[in-house]
Amino acid sequence: MPLNIYFNFFLDLKKIIILFIFICLSLIIDTSLGTIADFMSEFIVSLKGIFIFIFISSITIGSIFLLQNLIDKDVHKIIIKSKYLSYISIFTKVVNYILIANLVIVILSVLIFSTYSIINLLITNNIMAIIGFILISILSLKFIWWFRSDRTSIIILIYGVSFFLFSLSFFFGYFSENLILLNKPLFINPSMEVIFPILDDDPFEIFYYYYNYLITLSLIMLLLGSYILLNNYVRKAFRPQLIFYLSLSFILFILANLQTFNIIEIPNSDQSLMLYYIFQSLSTTTSGIFIGYSFWKVSNFLGTDNPIKKYLIMTSMGLILIFIIIQGTIIITPFPPFGLPSLSFVIIAIYLFNFGFYATALSLAHDIKLRETIRINTKRNINLLGSIGKAQMTSELAQAVNDVKELVEKEEKELEKETGIETSLSEEIIQDYMEEVLEEISQSKKRQTESN
Repeated sequence: MPLNIYFNFFLDLKKIIILFIFICLSLIIDTSLGTIADFMSEFIVSLKGIFIFIFISSITIGSIFLLQNLIDKDVHKIIIKSKYLSYISIFTKVVNYILIANLVIVILSVLIFSTYSIINLLITNNIMAIIGFILISILSLKFIWWFRSDRTSIIILIYGVSFFLFSLSFFFGYFSENLILLNKPLFINPSMEVIFPILDDDPFEIFYYYYNYLITLSLIMLLLGSYILLNNYVRKAFRPQLIFYLSLSFILFILANLQTFNIIEIPNSDQSLMLYYIFQSLSTTTSGIFIGYSFWKVSNFLGTDNPIKKYLIMTSMGLILIFIIIQGTIIITPFPPFGLPSLSFVIIAIYLFNFGFYATALSLAHDIKLRETIRINTKRNINLLGSIGKAQMTSELAQAVNDVKELVEKEEKELEKETGIETSLSEEIIQDYMEEVLEEISQSKKRQTESN
């Protein structure tokens, strides 16, 4: 099927949502079965289990191609303007081809030889650990360096530190699983016992002790930064809901880690453990869904022609996918290897988040710069505008808005030419912001008069 048919499909946001939900459900099933494979070994090794694995793997492969081409085509103008995004795009594309080829080899091995090699799992696990770490770290350093050159936005620093902490947790969490995989037989077949492996004298043991505290700190900073960022795009009436969604996300994450923080103790019976692992996986996934939904919900407040709407949706999708995928593991090594399709999806998920978030932050930075231009020029015209009330539209205000709008449009074009990132200041927003500045000046003069 020609790719342009897929692109036409993506023009309809409702269809994007349906496809995205379908992908998420597929990945949730895969990560869940991979996590509890030792409790369901008979089902997993059956023809039905093998069929589900191949079906999920096929969805993964097709979805990686679709999302990669969607992003590259839809935001081609931005990619060619930014060396950072251009290199990231080429790099992730190559890595995704490797992950797809590796997954295809596993599918063929399972179907033809009724076995698969542990090497294939090591390839995916190391790509996820190393490449995922590199991509998130680069984004983190980009934000920290950005803050160093412009210290006016604390949100940039908060996100930079949050991403760095997450990248460390991400790397050690998955790279340490190599030790377990290397202790497995070279080839895995249906007759092998499926058990959860426990490694003695694990050199990463000290890291596991601090892992959840590190990831929790990263999440807190992510939630705080998200509130500050999204607060720029929402009405005051929605702010309590935004706080609710982000707070609920944190509560669900804590609930999923009650045993880890030694708050509760789970019985060692198979049934109890299986139910707890499912609960833990779904709770963390739901936590990520609420964070992503916050970005998606805020995008609904923006007009269809607002460029930030698209960036927020990309960020939302990337966040949700990452939270689903990080629940997956391949160390149980069932036959077939459930969890592998999800881990193969991680690079495209990080790329989606990386691109959407970077573009959102850059667009916001442009908006802040343009708002400062509006503020300066409004104050310069204070003699003209001083007598104009906030709720009263006069010809003088209209002319002032047009003058400022022309200046802002000129700066918008210059910024877009430099980065490819569009901004979101309409004539209505410019007028509203000018009136806010006038109100501030009026209130300031009033306070000065009262103090005198």
